[in-house]
This record gives sequence, structure tokens and C-alpha cells, in this order.
Amino acid sequence: MNVARKLEGFVAQMGEYNAALKRHGSLTIWFDPKMTWEVPSVMAQVAKLRARVHETFGKVALAMVALPRYRHLSIAELAPVLLEPLIRDRVALASKGDAEDADALAGVVIWAS
Repeated sequence: MNVARKLEGFVAQMGEYNAALKRHGSLTIWFDPKMTWEVPSVMAQVAKLRARVHETFGKVALAMVALPRYRHLSIAELAPVLLEPLIRDRVALASKGDAEDADALAGVVIWAS
């Protein structure tokens, strides 16, 4: 049997499989009536984390663009290089110790696994 026929059969079977899953039944979820929802606090934490990631991404991207190795890359090309370490918490920022220049970036460390 050639590969094209195998793939044709797979695609046809996959469609039947998906249709069977839809026909199978319903999903029932049980909630405890005593359970409390803390959605506003969770959303506030998510917003805080999102702002921190945006700020960190901006600082690190500007630092990387200053280096000859990354100078030619656009922000879109830096994103894959930078987002994975940010998501996995593998980025450390060093700032100057001066009180007047607390936001000045002194160095960036990105490490693998």
C-alpha cells in the first residue's frame, strides 16, 4: 500500500472519529456549591504578570539590539529567541545600584535549561 492511500485512509478515519466523538455524549462537570470564585484577584495577578513580561521583553530586546550579533534582527525576529526564556523564567536583569537611576539596565542573562 502506498503512502498516499494510507494518508487518505487516515484523514477519512479521522473525520469519522471526530464525528463519533461529537455523537458520543455530553460532558458533565460538578461544582461544589461552597466553592468561591476569586476571578478578580486572579485577573489582577495575570495583568500584573503580563505587564512585567512586556516590560522585561522591551528591556531585553533593546539590550540585545545594541549587540552586533542581534543588531540586524527586527523585534519580530527577536521574539522567538526571547519569549521562550521569558516564559520559562530563564532571564535575569541586573540594574545599577544608584537610587537616581534605578531603572537603568546594567546587564541581561539568558540561560538554557
